[in-house]
Amino acid sequence: MTGKHLFHSLFQIARPVKEWNQDKSLIVALGDPEAAATTTAYILVDLSDTTRFKHNSKETEAIVVDWIDFEADIIGGTYNASFGVVTEVDGSNGSVKFFHTVKMQKATNHSVHFEPKAGVNLKIASGVPEYLVSNHEQSGHDLYQTDVYLTTPAGSALPAAGDLVLLMEEITAGTINFTTSVGYHTEP
Repeated sequence: MTGKHLFHSLFQIARPVKEWNQDKSLIVALGDPEAAATTTAYILVDLSDTTRFKHNSKETEAIVVDWIDFEADIIGGTYNASFGVVTEVDGSNGSVKFFHTVKMQKATNHSVHFEPKAGVNLKIASGVPEYLVSNHEQSGHDLYQTDVYLTTPAGSALPAAGDLVLLMEEITAGTINFTTSVGYHTEP
């Protein structure tokens, strides 16, 4: 960690770690670079879409985040980039638990690599993460609805429980250009 960045990471609770082949880690990238001038939510990996988002297992129940690379160039304003999992969603709102936040408070270039040793398992059961404990959440937010499409690396998708999301939150007005890449695998 450097003095330029303020990191806020919440780690998963202890669980048995399954052996997996790191060569089979899947990668998604969002950017080109993506520009956000207001608070915006993105789906980075759609758990239910096994065509556009490759899965290691045919009976996938969870996304496991292996690593995240995030780069941003701020042109005025301050932002938080929060990575999390959708816990529940309906036609009017949804909720997300976050596990990693990058706080950007200066107009400069920010570059962050996040790689938890055992990965972050995003399995959801009855609206609750099984392996993630976090008090950083958004409950009942209208950014997440079953009838509102969000941008993904593969186009757009409707949010659902278990999806990996990025919330680009504008704290003070400005513009941010960013890219992010995520290495992940899936588990039954």
